[in-house]
Amino acid sequence: MKQMAFADAGFAGKRKQPHKELFLIDNRALCTLLLDLAAVALAVPL
Repeated sequence: MKQMAFADAGFAGKRKQPHKELFLIDNRALCTLLLDLAAVALAVPL
């Protein structure tokens, strides 16, 4: 049996994130940004 390279071993444990998961991560970041901007615009402390 051939020994795995270090890079191959690290890559083997990673899984590809589904589109839905990436979409939710992006939406959460966008919502956080918009809430921060609204708070600054309204001069309301968080």
